[in-house]
Amino acid sequence: MLTNFKSLFQSASSSSGRRQPANLLGLDRLDDRLVPTVVFRPHFGAETIAPGSTNDALTSPAVQLIFAGSYWNTAIGSQDRATIISQTQNLVGGTYLSALSQYGGDGKATLGTNYTDATGIAGGFSTTGLQTYLQGQITSNPVTPFPVKAVTAANTNIYVVITPPGESSGISAAGYNIPLNYTMPAFLGGRNQIINAVWCGTSATATGAVNMSEWGSVMSHELAEVISDPNQTGIGIIPPTGLPANLVASGRNQIGDNEPAAPRYSYNLNGVVVSPYWSARVGAYVVPDGNRQNFYVDPVWTGTGTAARFTGQYDLTVQGDQLGANYNDSITAGGVSNASTQTIMNGETVTFKSGQIRNLNVDTGGGWNTTNVNFAEAGETVNVRSSGGLAAGNYALSHDTVNLGGGYMSDIAGTVNVSNSSGTSSTFADDSKDTTGRTVHYTDHSINFSGSGAVNYDAGYTTNDGSRRGVTAASFWLGSGRDTVYVDSVNPLVNSFSLAQASDVYIGAAVGRLSRFNIG
Repeated sequence: MLTNFKSLFQSASSSSGRRQPANLLGLDRLDDRLVPTVVFRPHFGAETIAPGSTNDALTSPAVQLIFAGSYWNTAIGSQDRATIISQTQNLVGGTYLSALSQYGGDGKATLGTNYTDATGIAGGFSTTGLQTYLQGQITSNPVTPFPVKAVTAANTNIYVVITPPGESSGISAAGYNIPLNYTMPAFLGGRNQIINAVWCGTSATATGAVNMSEWGSVMSHELAEVISDPNQTGIGIIPPTGLPANLVASGRNQIGDNEPAAPRYSYNLNGVVVSPYWSARVGAYVVPDGNRQNFYVDPVWTGTGTAARFTGQYDLTVQGDQLGANYNDSITAGGVSNASTQTIMNGETVTFKSGQIRNLNVDTGGGWNTTNVNFAEAGETVNVRSSGGLAAGNYALSHDTVNLGGGYMSDIAGTVNVSNSSGTSSTFADDSKDTTGRTVHYTDHSINFSGSGAVNYDAGYTTNDGSRRGVTAASFWLGSGRDTVYVDSVNPLVNSFSLAQASDVYIGAAVGRLSRFNIG
Protein backbone atom coordinates (compact mmCIF):
# COMPACT_ATOMS: atom_id res chain seq x y z
CA MET A 1 0.00 0.00 0.00
CA LEU A 2 2.79 2.43 0.91
CA THR A 3 4.61 1.84 -2.37
CA ASN A 4 1.50 2.51 -4.40
CA PHE A 5 0.62 5.57 -2.35
CA LYS A 6 4.07 7.10 -2.64
CA SER A 7 4.11 6.45 -6.37
CA LEU A 8 0.78 8.22 -6.63
CA PHE A 9 1.89 11.46 -5.00
CA GLN A 10 5.35 11.39 -6.60
CA SER A 11 3.89 11.20 -10.09
CA ALA A 12 1.34 13.85 -9.19
CA SER A 13 4.10 16.23 -8.15
CA SER A 14 5.98 15.95 -11.44
CA SER A 15 5.21 18.52 -14.09
CA SER A 16 5.69 16.08 -16.97
CA GLY A 17 7.18 12.78 -18.06
CA ARG A 18 7.99 9.67 -16.14
CA ARG A 19 10.72 9.23 -13.56
CA GLN A 20 14.14 8.64 -15.05
CA PRO A 21 16.30 5.67 -13.98
CA ALA A 22 19.04 6.33 -11.44
CA ASN A 23 22.44 7.19 -12.87
CA LEU A 24 25.17 4.58 -12.67
CA LEU A 25 27.96 5.67 -10.35
CA GLY A 26 30.29 7.54 -12.75
CA LEU A 27 32.94 8.63 -10.27
CA ASP A 28 35.73 8.90 -12.84
CA ARG A 29 34.54 12.43 -13.60
CA LEU A 30 36.17 13.59 -10.37
CA ASP A 31 39.59 12.05 -10.91
CA ASP A 32 41.24 15.34 -11.92
CA ARG A 33 40.29 17.11 -8.69
CA LEU A 34 42.60 17.22 -5.70
CA VAL A 35 41.55 14.96 -2.80
CA PRO A 36 37.79 15.35 -2.19
CA THR A 37 37.27 16.18 1.44
CA VAL A 38 35.43 17.80 4.31
CA VAL A 39 35.98 21.48 3.50
CA PHE A 40 36.01 24.04 6.33
CA ARG A 41 35.41 27.37 4.60
CA PRO A 42 37.39 30.20 6.25
CA HIS A 43 35.31 32.61 8.30
CA PHE A 44 37.85 35.46 8.33
CA GLY A 45 39.15 35.21 4.77
CA ALA A 46 41.65 33.17 2.81
CA GLU A 47 45.20 32.59 3.95
CA THR A 48 48.13 32.94 1.56
CA ILE A 49 51.43 31.13 1.21
CA ALA A 50 54.29 33.18 2.66
CA PRO A 51 57.02 34.43 0.29
CA GLY A 52 60.04 32.17 0.32
CA SER A 53 58.03 29.04 1.09
CA THR A 54 59.25 25.93 -0.67
CA ASN A 55 57.44 22.76 -1.67
CA ASP A 56 59.76 20.36 0.14
CA ALA A 57 57.26 18.44 2.28
CA LEU A 58 58.52 15.17 3.73
CA THR A 59 57.95 12.01 1.71
CA SER A 60 56.56 9.03 3.66
CA PRO A 61 58.12 10.05 7.01
CA ALA A 62 58.24 7.51 9.82
CA VAL A 63 56.61 8.79 13.02
CA GLN A 64 58.68 7.68 16.03
CA LEU A 65 56.76 7.84 19.36
CA ILE A 66 58.47 8.42 22.71
CA PHE A 67 56.17 8.11 25.73
CA ALA A 68 57.94 10.17 28.36
CA GLY A 69 57.14 9.51 32.03
CA SER A 70 56.16 6.78 34.49
CA TYR A 71 52.44 7.44 33.88
CA TRP A 72 52.58 5.31 30.73
CA ASN A 73 53.50 2.23 32.81
CA THR A 74 50.42 2.51 35.05
CA ALA A 75 47.27 0.52 34.30
CA ILE A 76 45.36 3.49 32.91
CA GLY A 77 48.47 4.90 31.24
CA SER A 78 49.10 1.61 29.43
CA GLN A 79 45.56 1.72 28.05
CA ASP A 80 46.05 5.32 26.92
CA ARG A 81 49.39 4.41 25.35
CA ALA A 82 47.78 1.59 23.35
CA THR A 83 45.00 3.90 22.20
CA ILE A 84 47.47 6.61 21.13
CA ILE A 85 49.52 4.10 19.14
CA SER A 86 46.34 2.81 17.46
CA GLN A 87 45.09 6.31 16.69
CA THR A 88 48.48 7.35 15.32
CA GLN A 89 48.32 4.35 13.00
CA ASN A 90 44.88 5.48 11.85
CA LEU A 91 46.23 8.99 11.27
CA VAL A 92 49.23 8.01 9.19
CA GLY A 93 47.64 5.00 7.51
CA GLY A 94 44.47 6.77 6.41
CA THR A 95 43.61 9.66 4.11
CA TYR A 96 44.18 12.57 6.52
CA LEU A 97 47.64 13.55 5.23
CA SER A 98 46.85 13.03 1.53
CA ALA A 99 46.22 16.73 0.70
CA LEU A 100 49.80 17.51 1.77
CA SER A 101 50.94 16.18 -1.60
CA GLN A 102 50.27 19.67 -2.99
CA TYR A 103 53.22 20.90 -0.93
CA GLY A 104 55.80 18.60 -2.53
CA GLY A 105 55.59 15.34 -0.58
CA ASP A 106 53.54 12.23 -1.26
CA GLY A 107 50.83 12.84 1.37
CA LYS A 108 51.78 9.68 3.24
CA ALA A 109 53.48 8.63 6.47
CA THR A 110 54.17 5.46 8.44
CA LEU A 111 54.20 4.51 12.10
CA GLY A 112 57.75 3.78 13.19
CA THR A 113 59.05 2.72 16.60
CA ASN A 114 57.39 3.42 19.93
CA TYR A 115 59.17 3.39 23.27
CA THR A 116 58.36 4.25 26.89
CA ASP A 117 60.92 6.15 28.95
CA ALA A 118 59.78 5.93 32.58
CA THR A 119 62.12 8.73 33.69
CA GLY A 120 60.50 11.26 31.36
CA ILE A 121 61.23 14.93 31.01
CA ALA A 122 60.57 17.55 33.67
CA GLY A 123 57.55 19.79 33.07
CA GLY A 124 58.11 23.32 31.85
CA PHE A 125 61.03 22.21 29.66
CA SER A 126 62.59 24.60 27.17
CA THR A 127 63.66 24.00 23.57
CA THR A 128 67.14 23.21 24.86
CA GLY A 129 65.67 20.76 27.35
CA LEU A 130 63.74 18.95 24.63
CA GLN A 131 66.85 18.86 22.45
CA THR A 132 68.92 17.34 25.28
CA TYR A 133 66.20 14.82 26.03
CA LEU A 134 65.91 13.66 22.42
CA GLN A 135 69.70 13.48 22.08
CA GLY A 136 69.75 10.90 24.85
CA GLN A 137 66.70 8.98 23.69
CA ILE A 138 67.81 8.64 20.07
CA THR A 139 71.43 7.77 20.86
CA SER A 140 71.33 5.81 24.09
CA ASN A 141 68.05 3.89 24.12
CA PRO A 142 69.30 0.35 24.84
CA VAL A 143 66.07 -1.49 24.10
CA THR A 144 64.66 -0.04 20.90
CA PRO A 145 67.18 2.24 19.22
CA PHE A 146 65.58 4.93 17.10
CA PRO A 147 66.76 5.27 13.52
CA VAL A 148 69.26 8.07 12.94
CA LYS A 149 69.75 9.43 9.43
CA ALA A 150 71.57 12.38 8.01
CA VAL A 151 69.27 15.25 7.10
CA THR A 152 68.94 14.98 3.36
CA ALA A 153 66.03 15.11 0.96
CA ALA A 154 65.38 11.49 1.94
CA ASN A 155 65.27 12.12 5.69
CA THR A 156 62.04 10.52 6.87
CA ASN A 157 61.99 10.64 10.68
CA ILE A 158 59.68 12.67 12.92
CA TYR A 159 60.38 12.25 16.65
CA VAL A 160 57.28 12.77 18.80
CA VAL A 161 57.59 13.19 22.57
CA ILE A 162 54.29 12.53 24.37
CA THR A 163 54.08 13.62 28.00
CA PRO A 164 51.55 12.55 30.68
CA PRO A 165 48.18 14.27 31.14
CA GLY A 166 48.50 17.80 32.48
CA GLU A 167 52.25 18.17 31.95
CA SER A 168 53.12 21.23 29.86
CA SER A 169 56.24 22.67 28.31
CA GLY A 170 57.66 26.14 28.74
CA ILE A 171 56.87 26.94 25.12
CA SER A 172 53.29 25.84 24.48
CA ALA A 173 50.28 24.65 26.42
CA ALA A 174 49.42 21.77 24.11
CA GLY A 175 52.02 21.00 21.45
CA TYR A 176 54.47 22.32 18.88
CA ASN A 177 56.86 21.19 16.17
CA ILE A 178 60.41 22.46 15.90
CA PRO A 179 63.73 21.67 14.18
CA LEU A 180 66.39 20.68 16.74
CA ASN A 181 70.12 20.00 16.59
CA TYR A 182 71.25 16.44 17.10
CA THR A 183 74.86 15.30 17.32
CA MET A 184 75.36 11.89 15.79
CA PRO A 185 77.50 9.44 17.78
CA ALA A 186 81.15 9.21 16.87
CA PHE A 187 80.82 5.84 15.16
CA LEU A 188 78.33 7.47 12.75
CA GLY A 189 80.57 10.42 12.05
CA GLY A 190 79.78 12.76 14.93
CA ARG A 191 78.18 15.32 12.67
CA ASN A 192 75.61 17.86 13.85
CA GLN A 193 72.23 17.21 12.25
CA ILE A 194 68.82 18.82 12.27
CA ILE A 195 65.90 16.63 13.29
CA ASN A 196 62.17 17.27 13.10
CA ALA A 197 60.74 17.13 16.60
CA VAL A 198 57.18 17.30 17.89
CA TRP A 199 56.02 17.69 21.46
CA CYS A 200 52.45 16.58 22.03
CA GLY A 201 51.00 17.30 25.43
CA THR A 202 47.83 15.75 26.79
CA SER A 203 45.09 17.12 29.00
CA ALA A 204 43.29 14.94 31.52
CA THR A 205 39.70 13.79 31.80
CA ALA A 206 37.88 13.68 35.14
CA THR A 207 39.37 10.21 35.76
CA GLY A 208 42.92 11.40 35.09
CA ALA A 209 43.18 9.64 31.74
CA VAL A 210 44.24 11.28 28.49
CA ASN A 211 41.61 13.44 26.81
CA MET A 212 41.76 11.63 23.48
CA SER A 213 39.71 14.22 21.59
CA GLU A 214 42.17 16.97 22.44
CA TRP A 215 45.17 14.71 21.94
CA GLY A 216 44.07 13.69 18.43
CA SER A 217 43.36 17.28 17.48
CA VAL A 218 46.81 18.45 18.59
CA MET A 219 48.71 15.45 17.22
CA SER A 220 47.10 15.67 13.76
CA HIS A 221 47.72 19.44 13.70
CA GLU A 222 51.43 19.06 14.47
CA LEU A 223 51.98 16.17 12.04
CA ALA A 224 50.40 18.08 9.14
CA GLU A 225 52.57 21.10 9.95
CA VAL A 226 55.89 19.32 10.42
CA ILE A 227 55.41 17.31 7.21
CA SER A 228 54.53 20.40 5.14
CA ASP A 229 57.14 22.61 6.83
CA PRO A 230 60.10 20.35 7.66
CA ASN A 231 62.87 22.15 9.53
CA GLN A 232 60.69 25.24 9.05
CA THR A 233 61.96 25.68 5.51
CA GLY A 234 58.74 24.55 3.81
CA ILE A 235 55.26 26.08 3.75
CA GLY A 236 54.62 29.15 5.87
CA ILE A 237 51.30 30.98 6.01
CA ILE A 238 50.26 34.65 6.00
CA PRO A 239 46.94 35.06 7.83
CA PRO A 240 44.16 37.17 6.26
CA THR A 241 43.91 40.84 7.20
CA GLY A 242 40.45 40.19 8.66
CA LEU A 243 41.73 37.72 11.26
CA PRO A 244 41.50 39.17 14.80
CA ALA A 245 44.94 39.78 16.30
CA ASN A 246 44.31 37.41 19.21
CA LEU A 247 43.82 34.50 16.76
CA VAL A 248 47.12 35.02 14.93
CA ALA A 249 49.71 32.41 15.89
CA SER A 250 52.91 33.73 17.40
CA GLY A 251 56.15 33.03 15.56
CA ARG A 252 56.09 31.14 12.27
CA ASN A 253 52.54 30.57 11.00
CA GLN A 254 51.96 27.09 9.59
CA ILE A 255 49.07 25.40 7.78
CA GLY A 256 47.18 24.38 10.93
CA ASP A 257 47.52 27.70 12.77
CA ASN A 258 45.36 30.81 13.20
CA GLU A 259 41.60 30.42 12.63
CA PRO A 260 41.26 26.63 12.98
CA ALA A 261 44.08 26.16 15.52
CA ALA A 262 43.76 22.94 17.50
CA PRO A 263 41.54 22.08 19.21
CA ARG A 264 39.16 24.78 17.86
CA TYR A 265 37.95 23.14 14.62
CA SER A 266 37.70 19.37 14.58
CA TYR A 267 36.29 16.36 12.79
CA ASN A 268 36.16 12.69 13.81
CA LEU A 269 37.99 10.73 11.12
CA ASN A 270 38.32 6.95 11.49
CA GLY A 271 37.97 7.19 15.26
CA VAL A 272 40.48 10.04 15.63
CA VAL A 273 39.47 13.63 16.34
CA VAL A 274 41.56 15.61 13.85
CA SER A 275 42.12 19.27 13.01
CA PRO A 276 41.74 20.67 9.49
CA TYR A 277 44.69 22.30 7.76
CA TRP A 278 45.04 24.91 5.01
CA SER A 279 44.87 23.75 1.40
CA ALA A 280 46.17 26.45 -0.94
CA ARG A 281 44.66 24.65 -3.91
CA VAL A 282 41.19 24.38 -2.40
CA GLY A 283 41.35 27.78 -0.67
CA ALA A 284 39.98 26.39 2.59
CA TYR A 285 40.88 24.22 5.58
CA VAL A 286 40.46 20.54 4.80
CA VAL A 287 40.14 17.09 6.32
CA PRO A 288 40.65 14.56 3.53
CA ASP A 289 38.30 11.71 4.37
CA GLY A 290 38.48 9.45 1.33
CA ASN A 291 35.08 10.46 0.00
CA ARG A 292 34.75 11.41 -3.66
CA GLN A 293 32.35 14.26 -2.95
CA ASN A 294 32.94 17.42 -0.95
CA PHE A 295 30.95 18.31 2.16
CA TYR A 296 31.20 22.00 3.05
CA VAL A 297 31.45 23.25 6.63
CA ASP A 298 31.00 26.89 7.69
CA PRO A 299 32.12 27.51 11.30
CA VAL A 300 29.70 29.65 13.32
CA TRP A 301 31.23 32.61 15.17
CA THR A 302 29.76 35.37 17.32
CA GLY A 303 31.13 38.85 17.94
CA THR A 304 33.71 40.80 15.99
CA GLY A 305 37.37 41.72 16.35
CA THR A 306 39.09 40.38 19.42
CA ALA A 307 35.64 39.68 20.91
CA ALA A 308 34.95 37.07 18.20
CA ARG A 309 34.22 33.63 19.64
CA PHE A 310 33.76 30.28 17.94
CA THR A 311 30.47 28.74 19.09
CA GLY A 312 31.54 25.13 18.58
CA GLN A 313 28.89 24.73 15.86
CA TYR A 314 28.94 24.55 12.09
CA ASP A 315 26.59 25.03 9.17
CA LEU A 316 26.94 21.99 6.90
CA THR A 317 26.21 22.28 3.18
CA VAL A 318 25.52 19.18 1.10
CA GLN A 319 25.69 19.98 -2.62
CA GLY A 320 24.24 17.60 -5.17
CA ASP A 321 25.33 16.98 -8.76
CA GLN A 322 28.98 16.45 -7.80
CA LEU A 323 28.92 13.14 -9.67
CA GLY A 324 27.70 14.74 -12.87
CA ALA A 325 25.27 17.30 -14.25
CA ASN A 326 21.68 16.61 -13.12
CA TYR A 327 22.81 13.50 -11.26
CA ASN A 328 20.02 11.62 -9.48
CA ASP A 329 21.30 12.20 -5.95
CA SER A 330 20.26 10.11 -2.96
CA ILE A 331 20.77 11.97 0.31
CA THR A 332 20.00 10.91 3.88
CA ALA A 333 20.19 13.68 6.46
CA GLY A 334 20.06 12.83 10.15
CA GLY A 335 21.63 9.38 10.24
CA VAL A 336 20.34 6.70 12.56
CA SER A 337 19.88 8.51 15.88
CA ASN A 338 19.94 11.90 17.50
CA ALA A 339 23.28 11.01 19.11
CA SER A 340 25.00 12.40 16.03
CA THR A 341 24.28 14.37 12.90
CA GLN A 342 25.09 12.05 10.04
CA THR A 343 24.63 12.85 6.38
CA ILE A 344 24.97 10.36 3.53
CA MET A 345 25.16 11.47 -0.11
CA ASN A 346 25.28 8.74 -2.75
CA GLY A 347 26.76 6.29 -0.26
CA GLU A 348 29.41 8.65 1.20
CA THR A 349 29.09 9.75 4.81
CA VAL A 350 30.07 12.59 7.12
CA THR A 351 29.31 12.46 10.83
CA PHE A 352 29.40 15.18 13.47
CA LYS A 353 28.79 15.02 17.20
CA SER A 354 25.40 15.82 18.61
CA GLY A 355 24.94 19.59 18.81
CA GLN A 356 27.74 20.45 16.36
CA ILE A 357 25.47 21.24 13.38
CA ARG A 358 23.32 24.37 13.56
CA ASN A 359 21.99 24.39 9.98
CA LEU A 360 22.10 21.49 7.54
CA ASN A 361 21.66 22.90 4.04
CA VAL A 362 20.90 20.40 1.27
CA ASP A 363 20.89 21.59 -2.36
CA THR A 364 20.06 18.65 -4.61
CA GLY A 365 20.81 20.48 -7.87
CA GLY A 366 19.16 19.04 -10.98
CA GLY A 367 17.87 15.56 -11.74
CA TRP A 368 15.44 13.22 -9.99
CA ASN A 369 16.60 13.34 -6.38
CA THR A 370 15.55 11.76 -3.09
CA THR A 371 16.29 13.29 0.31
CA ASN A 372 15.47 11.44 3.55
CA VAL A 373 15.36 13.48 6.75
CA ASN A 374 15.16 10.85 9.48
CA PHE A 375 16.28 12.96 12.45
CA ALA A 376 16.73 16.61 13.26
CA GLU A 377 18.05 17.66 16.65
CA ALA A 378 16.28 20.28 18.74
CA GLY A 379 17.72 23.64 17.71
CA GLU A 380 18.90 22.31 14.35
CA THR A 381 17.40 23.54 11.08
CA VAL A 382 17.42 21.35 7.97
CA ASN A 383 16.89 23.21 4.70
CA VAL A 384 16.20 21.04 1.64
CA ARG A 385 16.09 22.87 -1.65
CA SER A 386 17.00 22.58 -5.31
CA SER A 387 18.64 25.36 -7.26
CA GLY A 388 18.62 23.27 -10.42
CA GLY A 389 21.41 22.08 -12.63
CA LEU A 390 22.85 22.85 -16.02
CA ALA A 391 22.32 20.80 -19.14
CA ALA A 392 23.80 21.97 -22.45
CA GLY A 393 24.00 25.48 -21.03
CA ASN A 394 20.31 25.64 -20.11
CA TYR A 395 18.77 25.85 -16.68
CA ALA A 396 17.62 22.33 -15.81
CA LEU A 397 14.59 21.32 -13.79
CA SER A 398 14.75 19.09 -10.75
CA HIS A 399 12.15 16.60 -9.58
CA ASP A 400 12.64 15.81 -5.90
CA THR A 401 11.12 13.59 -3.23
CA VAL A 402 11.65 14.58 0.41
CA ASN A 403 10.82 11.84 2.95
CA LEU A 404 10.50 12.91 6.58
CA GLY A 405 10.55 11.00 9.86
CA GLY A 406 11.30 7.45 8.77
CA GLY A 407 8.25 6.23 10.71
CA TYR A 408 8.51 8.55 13.72
CA MET A 409 7.90 12.25 13.21
CA SER A 410 8.86 12.72 16.86
CA ASP A 411 12.47 12.18 15.72
CA ILE A 412 12.17 15.48 13.87
CA ALA A 413 12.86 17.69 16.90
CA GLY A 414 14.29 20.56 14.89
CA THR A 415 12.86 22.56 11.99
CA VAL A 416 12.70 21.32 8.39
CA ASN A 417 12.16 23.70 5.46
CA VAL A 418 11.56 22.40 1.93
CA SER A 419 11.66 24.48 -1.24
CA ASN A 420 12.38 24.10 -4.95
CA SER A 421 13.00 27.06 -7.23
CA SER A 422 14.04 25.01 -10.26
CA GLY A 423 11.35 22.33 -10.45
CA THR A 424 8.92 20.40 -8.29
CA SER A 425 9.25 18.59 -4.98
CA SER A 426 6.98 16.28 -3.04
CA THR A 427 7.12 15.85 0.74
CA PHE A 428 6.06 12.74 2.62
CA ALA A 429 5.83 12.92 6.43
CA ASP A 430 5.98 9.34 7.76
CA ASP A 431 4.68 8.73 11.30
CA SER A 432 3.50 5.19 10.50
CA LYS A 433 5.39 3.43 13.35
CA ASP A 434 4.13 5.77 16.06
CA THR A 435 1.56 4.29 18.44
CA THR A 436 0.89 7.58 20.24
CA GLY A 437 -2.10 9.63 19.18
CA ARG A 438 -0.93 12.93 17.68
CA THR A 439 -2.46 16.23 16.79
CA VAL A 440 -1.60 17.24 13.24
CA HIS A 441 -2.01 20.67 11.67
CA TYR A 442 -1.98 20.67 7.89
CA THR A 443 -1.85 23.98 6.05
CA ASP A 444 -0.97 25.27 2.58
CA HIS A 445 2.64 25.73 3.76
CA SER A 446 3.25 23.29 6.64
CA ILE A 447 2.68 19.84 8.18
CA ASN A 448 3.16 19.86 11.93
CA PHE A 449 2.83 16.93 14.36
CA SER A 450 2.49 17.45 18.11
CA GLY A 451 5.73 16.54 19.88
CA SER A 452 7.74 17.28 16.75
CA GLY A 453 9.50 20.25 15.22
CA ALA A 454 7.99 22.37 12.48
CA VAL A 455 7.91 21.16 8.87
CA ASN A 456 7.48 24.06 6.45
CA TYR A 457 7.33 24.04 2.67
CA ASP A 458 7.12 26.55 -0.14
CA ALA A 459 3.83 25.65 -1.82
CA GLY A 460 3.57 25.12 -5.55
CA TYR A 461 3.20 28.09 -7.86
CA THR A 462 3.00 28.75 -11.60
CA THR A 463 5.71 30.71 -13.41
CA ASN A 464 5.16 33.18 -16.23
CA ASP A 465 5.72 30.46 -18.82
CA GLY A 466 3.05 28.28 -17.21
CA SER A 467 5.41 25.71 -15.64
CA ARG A 468 5.11 24.65 -12.02
CA ARG A 469 7.65 25.18 -9.27
CA GLY A 470 7.91 24.50 -5.56
CA VAL A 471 6.32 21.74 -3.49
CA THR A 472 3.45 20.35 -5.53
CA ALA A 473 2.63 17.34 -3.33
CA ALA A 474 2.54 17.33 0.47
CA SER A 475 1.42 14.13 2.17
CA PHE A 476 1.54 12.29 5.49
CA TRP A 477 1.06 8.83 6.98
CA LEU A 478 -0.44 8.62 10.47
CA GLY A 479 0.45 6.01 13.09
CA SER A 480 -1.78 3.50 14.85
CA GLY A 481 -2.81 5.86 17.67
CA ARG A 482 -5.99 7.88 17.41
CA ASP A 483 -4.92 11.09 15.69
CA THR A 484 -6.70 14.39 15.25
CA VAL A 485 -5.96 16.26 12.02
CA TYR A 486 -6.79 19.93 11.58
CA VAL A 487 -6.90 20.75 7.89
CA ASP A 488 -6.56 24.51 8.08
CA SER A 489 -5.91 25.24 4.40
CA VAL A 490 -4.88 23.51 1.16
CA ASN A 491 -3.08 25.16 -1.76
CA PRO A 492 -4.88 24.30 -5.03
CA LEU A 493 -1.49 23.65 -6.69
CA VAL A 494 -0.44 21.17 -3.98
CA ASN A 495 -1.70 17.59 -4.25
CA SER A 496 -2.54 16.78 -0.62
CA PHE A 497 -2.87 13.18 0.61
CA SER A 498 -2.99 11.28 3.88
CA LEU A 499 -2.85 7.66 4.99
CA ALA A 500 -4.87 7.21 8.17
CA GLN A 501 -6.78 4.88 10.44
CA ALA A 502 -10.56 4.86 10.18
CA SER A 503 -10.68 6.07 13.80
CA ASP A 504 -8.67 9.22 13.09
CA VAL A 505 -10.57 12.50 13.27
CA TYR A 506 -10.35 15.20 10.58
CA ILE A 507 -11.47 18.74 11.35
CA GLY A 508 -11.48 21.95 9.33
CA ALA A 509 -13.11 23.79 6.47
CA ALA A 510 -10.54 22.45 3.99
CA VAL A 511 -11.02 18.75 4.86
CA GLY A 512 -12.77 18.12 1.56
CA ARG A 513 -9.66 19.17 -0.36
CA LEU A 514 -7.43 16.60 1.37
CA SER A 515 -7.45 13.15 -0.24
CA ARG A 516 -7.66 10.52 2.52
CA PHE A 517 -6.77 6.83 2.24
CA ASN A 518 -7.83 4.58 5.15
CA ILE A 519 -5.42 1.77 6.03
CA GLY A 520 -7.26 0.30 9.03
